[in-house]
Amino acid sequence: MSELNKALDRGIMILKQIAMENAVGLRELSRITGASLTATEKIVKTLEEHKFIDKDTSGKIILGSELFFLGKIVESRTDFIQIILREIKELVKDIDETVYLIKRSDKHIVFIEGEISSHPIQYTPEIGKPYDLPYGATGQAFMAFMEEDEIRKILNHYQIDSENYFKKLEEVREKKYSMSYQERFEGLAGITFPILTKDGNAPLALSIAIPTYRYSEEKNNILIERTKKTVNKLQTLIGYNLEAIN
Repeated sequence: MSELNKALDRGIMILKQIAMENAVGLRELSRITGASLTATEKIVKTLEEHKFIDKDTSGKIILGSELFFLGKIVESRTDFIQIILREIKELVKDIDETVYLIKRSDKHIVFIEGEISSHPIQYTPEIGKPYDLPYGATGQAFMAFMEEDEIRKILNHYQIDSENYFKKLEEVREKKYSMSYQERFEGLAGITFPILTKDGNAPLALSIAIPTYRYSEEKNNILIERTKKTVNKLQTLIGYNLEAIN
């Protein structure tokens, strides 16, 4: 392990110990991390500069204001996710198709959670695994609300023709949803709705996964209209304020 990784590892140990004991002395932290007093003091100083830790009136080390702030972000994110999952459950009850909550992660998408329909045949992606961003309804739903320069960089990265792709994105921006048929996975159609921040970005999306044997234009219209209600409700409940998800 490199010296930098050792210092990072010890810094994490220090934060965990303070969180468990509320206030800890420097010598105790040195003993726990196995580092010298001098090395421990350097780590503590760095954490203090970033406001991850502070000192109480007795000189003992306590958690700092920045960790409280980060904790509130995580708490807000968790609240948002729980609200969204609750609404997804209600949506799936009505449409009886599987719905996934997906986030964008750089040049990839990641499936966070899903609510499964009652049908025996399902599409089940690996939760937490990164998938290439630009393909299918999900990729278009995210990329339609990105800056043009960023879109071009991603298309160049995946060697995708930009002219045709930008035409698709124009339609998605207008409709506020995207559709695909066996573009990402064989035997699967998808309808994806971006969930927007107040700044017009799309950190999250709801995606309906439909095996192609159940796919029809008539059914799509029903799915779209019902899902629009859920998305509109989510935008109202979370107030377009999803920056903590980014």
